[in-house]
Amino acid sequence: MLLFMLLLVQVGVNAVGKRIAVDIGGMKRLHSLVTLFEGIYLVPWMLIILATQVGVVLVKISVFIIRTVHYM
Repeated sequence: MLLFMLLLVQVGVNAVGKRIAVDIGGMKRLHSLVTLFEGIYLVPWMLIILATQVGVVLVKISVFIIRTVHYM
């Protein structure tokens, strides 16, 4: 769902990008603003996922390290 929303934003920007770019001062500025808003939208989700799955990630990392050291 999250990636689908960002995909819709990107499709919208691509569809009306030239018209909006003229209003805000160029394609580079439009790209930077879209990237900023996508980041603002994604950071809270990343923090929630990180907070709820940090134990699972640590276990996976430690298992990977143990397997890597074991095969050396």
